[in-house]
Amino acid sequence: MEIAVLIPAYQPDSVLISLVQALHRENFRLIVTDDGSGPAYADIFSALLPYAEVLTCPENRGKGHALKCALRHLATDPQGCRAFITADADGQHTVADILRVREALLSGSRFALTTRTLHGKSVPLRSRVGNDLSRFFFSLAAGCFLEDNQSGLRGFSTDCLPWLTEIGGEKYDYEMNVLLYAARQELSITQLPIETVYLDGNQSSHFDPLRDTLRIYRRMLDTARGSVLAWLMIRTDLPGKKILGLLVTVPYMIPSWTKALAWLAMFRNSTSGANGFLAGLGIPVPDWLAYGPIAIVLCMSMHYYAFSYIMVSGALRSINSELEEMGEIQGASKAQILRHITLPLILPSVLSATVMTISKSIGTYGVPANLGNRIGYYTLATKMRTFIDQGPQAVGYAMSIVLVLLAALIIFSNQRIVGVRKSYATVSGKGGRATLMQLGKAKKPLMVFLMVFLFLAMVVPFFVLIMETFQITTGAGYGLDNLTLYNWIGKEGEIDKYTNYVGIFRNPNFFSAFWNTIRLTLIASILTAICGQFLGYISSRGRGKWYGDLTEQMVFVPYLMSGIAFSTMYFSMFSRPHLGGLMPSLYGTFTLIVLTSVVKHFPFASKSGTANMLSISVELEEAADIAGASFWKRMSSIIVPLAKNGFISGFMLTFISIAKELDLIIIMMTPTTQTMSYLAFTYSQDGYNQMSDAVSVCVLAFILVCYTVANRFGADLNKSM
Repeated sequence: MEIAVLIPAYQPDSVLISLVQALHRENFRLIVTDDGSGPAYADIFSALLPYAEVLTCPENRGKGHALKCALRHLATDPQGCRAFITADADGQHTVADILRVREALLSGSRFALTTRTLHGKSVPLRSRVGNDLSRFFFSLAAGCFLEDNQSGLRGFSTDCLPWLTEIGGEKYDYEMNVLLYAARQELSITQLPIETVYLDGNQSSHFDPLRDTLRIYRRMLDTARGSVLAWLMIRTDLPGKKILGLLVTVPYMIPSWTKALAWLAMFRNSTSGANGFLAGLGIPVPDWLAYGPIAIVLCMSMHYYAFSYIMVSGALRSINSELEEMGEIQGASKAQILRHITLPLILPSVLSATVMTISKSIGTYGVPANLGNRIGYYTLATKMRTFIDQGPQAVGYAMSIVLVLLAALIIFSNQRIVGVRKSYATVSGKGGRATLMQLGKAKKPLMVFLMVFLFLAMVVPFFVLIMETFQITTGAGYGLDNLTLYNWIGKEGEIDKYTNYVGIFRNPNFFSAFWNTIRLTLIASILTAICGQFLGYISSRGRGKWYGDLTEQMVFVPYLMSGIAFSTMYFSMFSRPHLGGLMPSLYGTFTLIVLTSVVKHFPFASKSGTANMLSISVELEEAADIAGASFWKRMSSIIVPLAKNGFISGFMLTFISIAKELDLIIIMMTPTTQTMSYLAFTYSQDGYNQMSDAVSVCVLAFILVCYTVANRFGADLNKSM
């Protein structure tokens, strides 16, 4: 038997028995994996034993896990097989199509992918929509187009077994990860059209459209959305770009945890004891949409797409449009130009944006804490804080190391993936021309769609968040009988009528938190900006020398770490005296928070400082040196005066970044050192949603004022990324 057929099965019916018997007659070696179907299905798998090898998983782990069990079994016991085929157990893959895959493999194909016609009345609506979205997102992520990337009928030569067994993913995401790896390694993929079969409207499928799509594309949703927006804004004649550009970049300017509070204001239900906007209108909101993993993924996706937009838009601006015009002259359609010219050119930026998004998401604390803690759902970051606060602390420290290693692995993977891909010159000596692609009849519909999308995603949630601060009872409407100023200026005598807290403008905790926020951002930003200019001086003047390169590499290290993992490291160092008292205990002091903030933001300040110092000619220092000026004289007379504007810009950018911070400081907070971000988080966790919303609005107002001031000084938003 030269060809094996691998079939993962979970709670199959008699269709699987018929399929296996038919394939056995065609002289295939058959390997079936029972993915934890349970005792009720033992008779079906027993009926397969005369025809197939049956592997049994003790529990249901998912299609990817079941496939990898079969792959490892085949690798250890090949029995002379030169190739193998993966097929589904639900009867969607006919014997005739499986035979076509065998012919392709015997003809020399290393990877054969079957493609189905996914349009027409016979195809269920959920499958049509799901597959259309799948092709679109995949083309952005992989830089190539596949007619059907959801088909489970695939053929491989056995020399693919080593990398197939190492691909990540336990469920339906495994098959997508296989395609992404193959595309990035530029493996030749043979596409074979096959019959489209959906039995009973595909009701037998164990694929959950929402849950599993989110699982498959959770790493691509943010990037794809940001990349598409960047292309529309930079490379097309889309109208309304000024307004759209403002709405697109709003998430970049605000803390991610405020987006989580806005999400709760929209989708909160009675599970948490208080209705949000939709529940107040009588619209039932399921728990999975308000809290837990799906809510976290959706909320973070709505926030982090702005990062990919900023990165990809820069790459799009650098493309010489003559390349696209040449394709048009040769008769290529707009879709072909986009697919074969534009996408390959920006692919390194798209991949880097994906890595950036993953890096920022993996250690995020505020969003999963607000949307997960109240129902007992924890991520690595939120669980780590639980161990740090409640013990055992050693487990929390171990988790922080895992987060650091994950961040390092992500950055390393980015270098390997992006670094090995072919690169293309996109800017000629003649300079690029920004010829815009004409959208034609799609122009106005696209603009309306984007306006509505961004309005619903950005404006409405924050409008609801703000309006909640003026409500007596959340979710009870905006009638005059339900409006109040208590959450802002409420007096102590009105506590029984409203909450256990007075209005924030009469609350000493708020003013204490506001003062702590001001002094933290001021002190830390000044120190960071000074250090950044100094480090930038060393890096710029030492380029090509060991100390300059070492400085650049060391300064970048804090950027690799998530905020909460980084703060855990400093918490462990200064929670108690070490080295016989040489390293004192600083926990509970403002000094520790300032120290951690300064070191964590070195990369931002150093990047600004390096750019600033490179703009100051070395010849000025050399002339002063010849004139006999000492080092300190040169610094005070030349470098400091000329670096003033760059220092102010670096200071403002660092100031804004620290003002938004929650993840970095959450572990170190005490009642006397708490900031506005921490106060808002505490109110939210205690169930005082309106007080949390009011403090959050103040944080947003504070940050927007800072951005306005920063822009007046010419601060570049991209430098704070």
